[in-house]
Amino acid sequence: MINNTRARNGSVYPYFVCLGRHQKRNDCTQAAIRVSDVEDARRTARHASPRTRPPHRSIRG
Repeated sequence: MINNTRARNGSVYPYFVCLGRHQKRNDCTQAAIRVSDVEDARRTARHASPRTRPPHRSIRG
């Protein structure tokens, strides 16, 4: 779930929050994560690993 948090200066920051934790339905211990941090990590990971063809295609030649 996404939760928007307002800072003291009025800026709004969206966070990913575990729905089970938010509703106190499970014992999730994952802290809220800023959406921009997740987007940056995904962008970095996508560019860090080289794209390769799936193994079944390289075996066929």
